[in-house]
Amino acid sequence: MPLKQIGLAAALCIIGSARSFAQSDFSNIQSVLKSMNVPFVDSTKEDATTFDFTIDGQNVSLVASKADLRLSFTVSGHAQFDRVNLWNAQHRFARAYIDSEGAPHLEADLDVSNGVTRQGIQAFVTTFGSTARLFAAEFSGSSSSVSEGANKNLSKTRIGLPYGDFALSINPKEWQQAENRGGTILFRQVNGDGYAMVITEPAGVPNGLSGLKTAILNNTKKNVPDLKVTLDDKRTVAGHEVLVLGMEGTVSGVSLRYLNNAYSGPSGTIQVLTYTGRDVFEKNLPIFTELLNGLEINESSSDSTAGGNDSGPGRLTLSSGKAVIDFDKSKWKLLPSSQVGRYMLTHSSGEAYAQVIWEGLVFPLDTIADVGLGYLKREDPNPTVTFRGKLTVNGNEMSQMNVDATVRGLLLSYRNYYYSGKAGTIQIMTWTKQDEMAKYEKELTSLLNGFHVTE
Repeated sequence: MPLKQIGLAAALCIIGSARSFAQSDFSNIQSVLKSMNVPFVDSTKEDATTFDFTIDGQNVSLVASKADLRLSFTVSGHAQFDRVNLWNAQHRFARAYIDSEGAPHLEADLDVSNGVTRQGIQAFVTTFGSTARLFAAEFSGSSSSVSEGANKNLSKTRIGLPYGDFALSINPKEWQQAENRGGTILFRQVNGDGYAMVITEPAGVPNGLSGLKTAILNNTKKNVPDLKVTLDDKRTVAGHEVLVLGMEGTVSGVSLRYLNNAYSGPSGTIQVLTYTGRDVFEKNLPIFTELLNGLEINESSSDSTAGGNDSGPGRLTLSSGKAVIDFDKSKWKLLPSSQVGRYMLTHSSGEAYAQVIWEGLVFPLDTIADVGLGYLKREDPNPTVTFRGKLTVNGNEMSQMNVDATVRGLLLSYRNYYYSGKAGTIQIMTWTKQDEMAKYEKELTSLLNGFHVTE
């Protein structure tokens, strides 16, 4: 890809999620930490207050300002850049880098300029604590390089599975095998309350991901009669579409939440199911995500549904089919996505891009647009909003915002639509260079107008 296209594609990094934003209802960080029973030491300098405390056994700092909360954690010692880069490639929720003294450092930010709930801050702190524990386990007492250790699953154990061309890489510092029964392997956290189950079968399930989802739900409901689906999406692993299911229900009087990745292909069927108590699920989510990201599918990608013709009508399905975006495959290419609810399209010219973000929660339309603009201001403090208003697209009320901004030295123009309703919250963001907007605006608008709510 030419350098100018890499720079243009990099603009997607400014796009944010609205999940953490809601009407502010907290008075100060002190009361939030006290409600979590977290002892702390605080100090104020200029317009920011620093809170030092311990969570999940890790000593972290939280710097609170009017617009931003920043959590940070440093592991003593030194680490190689390639190991830190590998960590960033394999983990979400926080970013890692080498600090000025050569030590591995972890940070996460929460924009609170538009308000945030107390629960949002609590989730931010507990999730960072779990991530910091993983980070400490990875980097404490080690300064070896990936080139010395040699492969992507450094410090992990690769487990071959009984059926299918599948494998799973786990972190032995986090998980231990509890039981092995034929095609089912059980794991539990070494120092936690999370569990995982890997189920493999030698036969495939008919009717693709739809048939696989039906089979999983029918079988699970036998043991969890009050089962409720909280997430229904898919991601891509080695060119293969994988079903992603979030569920919750009651087992023997205990309220549980589940996150399941499942796939069925020519060599067999696999489910990787993680679960814990409903009240501690968010705390364990980073550890569950790391385990699920260890899934390997070694079948030929020619058997995957990712292929297809490069012309004719294309369709991106969102929110379990409740909403779709129709597009021209001769103009737009839908890229494989490994992130649930996030999708990227590139124009055939390489000069225009689109990103779609879906979330299950519902927010006011104006709030969603403000959040997007807030993230853009991190790149350009003074973006120019050239148009903002409401419109109706295929019978659905949406918010529209056109923005010009300078992002990483590029003069870009954005044409964005926002929806929130029975299909959840959907952001459709398109952009190209400012001097190319007249050329591509018609095709960007056509893509945006391909949005439909189907139910």
